[in-house]
Amino acid sequence: MKTSFSHPSRHLVVALVLTAAGVSGQLFASPEAAPSTPEETADFINMDIKADTAMKGSDLRVSLHNGIALIEGSALTLDQTERAAARALATVSIRAVVNDVRIVPPSDTSLSLKESAEAAFQKQELVDASHIKINENNGRIVLTGTVGTWDEQELARELVSKVPAVRAIDNRLQVTYEGIRTDAQIAAQVKYMIHDDPLYTGLDFGVVVKDGVVSLSGTTGNKAEADRLVRRSYVTGVIEVNATNLDVNSNLAMEGLTDKHITPEQTLVALNDAYVLDPRVDETKVHATFKEGVLTLSGVVNDINEKDAAESTARGVPGVLTISNQLVIRNYREVASNDQN
Repeated sequence: MKTSFSHPSRHLVVALVLTAAGVSGQLFASPEAAPSTPEETADFINMDIKADTAMKGSDLRVSLHNGIALIEGSALTLDQTERAAARALATVSIRAVVNDVRIVPPSDTSLSLKESAEAAFQKQELVDASHIKINENNGRIVLTGTVGTWDEQELARELVSKVPAVRAIDNRLQVTYEGIRTDAQIAAQVKYMIHDDPLYTGLDFGVVVKDGVVSLSGTTGNKAEADRLVRRSYVTGVIEVNATNLDVNSNLAMEGLTDKHITPEQTLVALNDAYVLDPRVDETKVHATFKEGVLTLSGVVNDINEKDAAESTARGVPGVLTISNQLVIRNYREVASNDQN
């Protein structure tokens, strides 16, 4: 089955961003030069976020500190905050993103937060949610139960992140490694990935999945974008990615945005620098390891807010696909220790 989808004109999006940032440019003309100073880069990111229709209702501001983008303000959903972080991270010269954004609940809703989160799993092909349980406490969603693959564990969180007023997600889903992924699930995941990636804004792609083989068609702006698309299409269940019909047209290149394919060592350095900037996190208390896209956080933090903040900032580092948040809250550890004595 073929899945096709499109975004607004890529040149139009770029022109809107550059015009709003005070950089000369005409609609539908080739993109102008990338920002070169920290001030220009901050303006570029701010305008790029404002031009994104999916960010409607958010009020964000971005500042730069030694290559780290600090995003502050308010948003309606966690998905908006993470989308803004992704757009910032794709910008040239940005090494990581600190996402210090407050979630503002909607003025009215007919469903409870738990009911809204449960509804997010209805009529979707990404995740088998038959063994997922949802609980809610003061805006925090806790996911328990089992899923078949690591991909589904992360995708379950992604679905809940789109629910308004969810301010944090505690993903305790266990992976059984017994899931059999269908071609439809794989196609839905690749489509979801492309739609959320700012490097592919304004581009049209076809995705065909048959017997675990993903065939991509369409045109990217440069080889790095094409390589990234192929690399990220190797989701669980994929045995091969066919990019024969994936072309490159330099006229579609997004000036100012680039792929960040860095080493695990560079990822950890960027994460530590982001924690140094994040006022919510004591970087000396968080230990991180990184392997094959999975970032594991361990150590002892002061409270649940610091644990959530550590994970939020970790999601704004290049190469991180999944986070295993094993941070222990100090008071919880002390209580457990006292119970054993």
